[in-house]
Amino acid sequence: MAKRAPEPVAVPSPSPFVRGFPLLVFVVSFLAFAPALSQGFAPLDDDYNFYYQTYWAGLSGAHVEWMFTTSHLGHWQPLSWLSLALDYARTGCPPLPQGTPYGAKALLDQHEVAQAMHQSNLALHALGAVFLYFALRRLLALAFQIDRREPLIATAAFLGALLHAVHPLRVESVAWATERRDVLSGMFLCGALAAWLVARDGGGFKWTALSVLAFALSLASKAWGMTFPVVLLLLEIYPLRQLRPGSNVRVGAVLGRALPYFGLAVLGAGAAAWAQGESAAIVKWEEHGLLQRCAQAAWGLVFYVGKTLWPVDLSPMYLLERELDPARPLYLVSFALVAAAVGACAWLWSRKPGIVVAIALYALVVSPVLGFLQSGAQKTADRYTYLAAMPLAALAAAGLVWLARRRAALVWLGALPVPVLFALSWQQTQIWGDPIVLWQRVVAVEPDNYFGQHNLAAQFQLRAIASRDPAERGELLRQAIEHDELSVTAHPLRGNEPARHNLGVLYNLTGAPDRAEAAWRDCVTAVPDFVPCLEELRRVLLARGDREGLKRLFDEAFAALPPNLPARKLYAETLAQQGDRQGAERVWREGLAADRGWAAGWYGLGELLLAQEKLPEAEEALRAALAADGRLVDAWVALGRVLRAARRIEDAEACWRNALMLAPNHPVATALLQKSRAEGPARN
Repeated sequence: MAKRAPEPVAVPSPSPFVRGFPLLVFVVSFLAFAPALSQGFAPLDDDYNFYYQTYWAGLSGAHVEWMFTTSHLGHWQPLSWLSLALDYARTGCPPLPQGTPYGAKALLDQHEVAQAMHQSNLALHALGAVFLYFALRRLLALAFQIDRREPLIATAAFLGALLHAVHPLRVESVAWATERRDVLSGMFLCGALAAWLVARDGGGFKWTALSVLAFALSLASKAWGMTFPVVLLLLEIYPLRQLRPGSNVRVGAVLGRALPYFGLAVLGAGAAAWAQGESAAIVKWEEHGLLQRCAQAAWGLVFYVGKTLWPVDLSPMYLLERELDPARPLYLVSFALVAAAVGACAWLWSRKPGIVVAIALYALVVSPVLGFLQSGAQKTADRYTYLAAMPLAALAAAGLVWLARRRAALVWLGALPVPVLFALSWQQTQIWGDPIVLWQRVVAVEPDNYFGQHNLAAQFQLRAIASRDPAERGELLRQAIEHDELSVTAHPLRGNEPARHNLGVLYNLTGAPDRAEAAWRDCVTAVPDFVPCLEELRRVLLARGDREGLKRLFDEAFAALPPNLPARKLYAETLAQQGDRQGAERVWREGLAADRGWAAGWYGLGELLLAQEKLPEAEEALRAALAADGRLVDAWVALGRVLRAARRIEDAEACWRNALMLAPNHPVATALLQKSRAEGPARN
């Protein structure tokens, strides 16, 4: 007699409480960072992104073209720029003035544009947490081979998503307007993962297409999700169990499914490499070698896990040492812990493959930001965990399922940390609302952080300038001086020139001009080509009428760092302003003798010769300037003036048109071209 097929096990319909998990995830993830809703821009790149350039502030064709072609501050993120422009547009803020950061700031503050951006940041983060919840449900169901509709699976996914979403390590990405790219790209990436899992569960081509589209949108928001195709292959190993030994699945079929993602990842990586290459913040390999980068990466792997487990003493800026010593105990211990983790994974592979895959996913996702392609002065950053900590949240959720299979109520152990993490995130978010408090946190965590000390001094200085109370102003300036002095002490050499320069400015403001001059001279001694301090000393010496002292200052700067082209440029311009054209020409030519490709030198010499009506020599110098740098707008303008003086009108107008192609609103080129065209009939 044939055996009857077993009756399918009925899965109970989810309760209203379980059905409400996605909404709860959204609301709690949003509210954890609610203090940001009333905050303005942060004094950490927000000014460079939103005040000093205004190409982002609009939705015209020119604005959108800029968004898709810029590498501003080392990122290709057109979709993030577009989303920020939409926030700007919905506030009704009028067009921002270009080149006047204080005017731009006033308009943005008046129309609460920062608050609009924060609203979107919180909503995008919360939506990403919802997508993460749905992805975790399917991953846990696959790992434990339980129906995803089981309340246990839904509850563990709910808690896992919250543990990730309300963690204080998320604050930097959520509460900082500049990091729109994190929450937007993270939301799309979580959506891509959730859709891919539906597709792998028989959802069909439309879900695959939706996943690929979401991945493309993530890369267009920020390229750090470029490891996603490898993430999918690791998930094919576990929990999908498709690429494990003994399975009947063809490897080619699995790779074929991942091919569109790999193609997009290559494009995203190329865009990221181009943008980083355009950034001046890239740290050269000669300065920071392979062993130093390996030590930094090992520390990062340990640091992020440690801060995930114990999120205290978080800082907006962890400074990279100027001379990283891989033999320091900190790095040796990090190497040892990473080696131990690798050994543990090898031992666990046949026993607990899920743990190994989660650890591998963490290391893989965080790898692009571990410092091998170091950009900027930060050694680690809380925001770098935004994607990388998701596998750790999945591991925590799996641990809850494992406990609950022994006693169901134990799944709610995962709820215990949530209020604590929520409170810590609320507190950490408040730090971003006050510039002084933000930088005070930085120097409290790292007292020798020269970058933080200088920025804290700058905030005290700004507060002092705005104060109308003489006593308060004096106290604020005193604190500014104290922190700039700490900054200079922590880093007295090249790389910290702004603190030295500002220290002199502060001494001047407090009525100590001798100390100001001494601070600027100390700066020039340490960094002979730092123009702002040279300009301050030039102003002091000219006010005294000390021309001999001025000559001695620049001669010493040239001798300390030959050929010192920035200092030569300043000195030549100074001599020309004083009427010493012969001396200015000598300084220009000495610099050009040392570097024939010095575009600014050829331009300066050309302007000087034009002023003396030496037209053939001026033309030769200006053409040399443009040969060295064809983007030198003022050289095109000056060359046009030379050619016009030589009555070569058509050639002159061509030069001014070239200038306007590079700088469409250049006032001098515009005026000269209009005047030349108006005179056209008279010439004929």
